[in-house]
Amino acid sequence: MWPYYYQQGWFGNISGLKYVFPTSAIASHVWFNTYKNSCGLNDDCAYDIPSIQESATRVATLIEREKALVGGDGSKVYLAGFSEGAQLTGYMQIAKLDFALGGTIIMDGFPLPPLFDMVGSSQAAARANATYYGDDMNWFIWHGESDPIFPIDQTLNTWNGMLDALGARSTLAVEHREPGMTHTVIQSEFTQVVSFIRA
Repeated sequence: MWPYYYQQGWFGNISGLKYVFPTSAIASHVWFNTYKNSCGLNDDCAYDIPSIQESATRVATLIEREKALVGGDGSKVYLAGFSEGAQLTGYMQIAKLDFALGGTIIMDGFPLPPLFDMVGSSQAAARANATYYGDDMNWFIWHGESDPIFPIDQTLNTWNGMLDALGARSTLAVEHREPGMTHTVIQSEFTQVVSFIRA
């Protein structure tokens, strides 16, 4: 779907920016597998953890390649995703990478384990399950108020609870609730993403 939005001009002025659109190695094109059982959004048993870890390793390899192209400066690399891509994006910053990205851009995604397990934990316990939690992180979260997949209050409370447990709430630069928006993306969202990257 990203090439379509790109071709429609939703990314605006792309001068000085490079966009990379990775594709999942999983045959069904999801970033990770989930189990449709009695487990809920914030239950570890709803997720195939090895598939999350495998995709994260592949994305980390891509990030390292792109980071090398900008002199090894991780602050010049941003990671964004929608839905499962957003879920994996948050996982990358907290549970895979050991440095701050230039920005972690979440578009309608719910935290994955172990991120949601950090909510309500002590700072020591939360940080013990994180690979990075520095105050140089830079978070952008945009969520539709009518999202039927990831209820907005539960989702935003979980992201905020995770950041609170890590002692990193100050790294949340943008938190936007879009009235009437369902589980989708809109052009104004992309406009804000580009502004966030250029800020």
